[in-house]
Amino acid sequence: MKFSNRGILAAAFIVLTSSACGGAARSEGPAVGNQSREAVLLVENQSTSDMRIYVAYAGQEIRLGSVTGLATRRLDIPTSIIGNGRDVSFVASPLAGRAPAGSFSIYVAPGEEVRLVIPPTVR
Repeated sequence: MKFSNRGILAAAFIVLTSSACGGAARSEGPAVGNQSREAVLLVENQSTSDMRIYVAYAGQEIRLGSVTGLATRRLDIPTSIIGNGRDVSFVASPLAGRAPAGSFSIYVAPGEEVRLVIPPTVR
């Protein structure tokens, strides 16, 4: 999937925001060490555009779901994608059809919660 220059700049902002807010912090759960738990992607869409959200890894893009404009939604990242942990990136593609924005690679393990912020400039 090709990204416009604007999409790449927005992606850099997404990654910095995610990292600065504890992007890959482990969520607390009852079964510590349980490797079968799904990871969670918390998407905060600050754009007015509705977005399709994909996880990208190993040359594939798998759709996780969609998030309406100006909304926040939790999306599960299936264990079939992350296994015991894997480097992935995320893609936000506007439903209205402009160029998608992508994040840099981040390591995600089972049971973790990753926060993805889509800035208002992605439309």
